[in-house]
Amino acid sequence: MPGIDGIMLARHIRNFNNKIVIWGLTANAQAQERERCLASGMNLCLFKPLTLQKLENSLGTLNTLEPHCQLGEFIDLEMLNTLTMGDALLIRQMLEKSQQENAQDLKCAQEVARLGDWPGLHHHLHRIKGTAQILGASELYRLSLRLENHQPMQQQDNIMQADLLELEKRLKTLSDEIDRFYAA
Repeated sequence: MPGIDGIMLARHIRNFNNKIVIWGLTANAQAQERERCLASGMNLCLFKPLTLQKLENSLGTLNTLEPHCQLGEFIDLEMLNTLTMGDALLIRQMLEKSQQENAQDLKCAQEVARLGDWPGLHHHLHRIKGTAQILGASELYRLSLRLENHQPMQQQDNIMQADLLELEKRLKTLSDEIDRFYAA
C-alpha cells in the first residue's frame, strides 16, 4: 500500500472501529512480526505462502471469534497513540505495566484502609489516579479523585468502602479489557 503499511492501517481502523475483524498477511514469518501485527489491533496475522487449507481453517474461526473488546470505551486510545507517537509496543508495555501497578496499588490501598492508615491510602489512590490520567480513563480518574479527597469520618466510612469496591470493580474491568484487546 503506498504511503501506509498494514500495521499503521490497522491502528487507524482501531481508532474508529473496534468491532471490525482485521487480518494481516505478511511474508515475514518472525514471531515479533506477528506480535507487532496483533499489537496494532489486528485479530489475526497470516503468513505467506497461504494455503487454501490454512485460509479455510482461519475462516472457520470467524463465527467463534469473541467480539473485539471495547478498550476505547475505558481509555483514550487516541491520546495514548499520540503520547507514544504511534508505537504499538510502547502502548502495550504501558497498558501491561498499568495493570500490574494498579493491582498492586489497589491491594495496598485496601490493606491500609482496613488499618486506618489514611496517608498510606492517599498515596496509593494518588498513584491509581495518576495512571488513570495518563491512560485517559476519565471515569476511573474521577472515582480515584473522589476517594483521594475523602475525609475519613466514622459516618462516611461506608461511603468510602463502597467507593473502594467500585474502584476494584472498575480496575478489574479495565484489566480484563486490556487482556481481551491483546488476546483478540
